[in-house]
Amino acid sequence: MNPATGRTFRTANIRVLRIRNGLIAETCDHHDHLAFAAADGRADQLLAALD
Repeated sequence: MNPATGRTFRTANIRVLRIRNGLIAETCDHHDHLAFAAADGRADQLLAALD
């Protein structure tokens, strides 16, 4: 649940792990930032920042 709005939402996230010699060498997380901003009521701000 989003504490700012009280609404629940779902979004896709991806975590990429790079393994080297059996150990995690790197991690990278990818999120749907527009979905997070929309759930928080700030999609317009995000889109304006990208303009």
